[in-house]
Amino acid sequence: MMKSAAGVYGILSFIAIGIRPFLQIGTQYVLLKGTSAITSLYGTKTAASVVQEFSTVMGFILGMTGASAFILMISTVCFMRGLT
Repeated sequence: MMKSAAGVYGILSFIAIGIRPFLQIGTQYVLLKGTSAITSLYGTKTAASVVQEFSTVMGFILGMTGASAFILMISTVCFMRGLT
């Protein structure tokens, strides 16, 4: 019972550590999407295009961060499973 409790708390602590960067990048992504929408309404075409590309890149970074955190969590679970 102690091993399973340590495993559950270990995974929850890992999720708590990994969620902060994901939320920070996600917030920046949403802000860039909003900026892109406002720039496309009131800005020049070039500025709107640049902000749109930045928001696309931020979406890619968000996806890579989420995928990396997921893969790291899966590898941690597999490692913990191998210890039992």
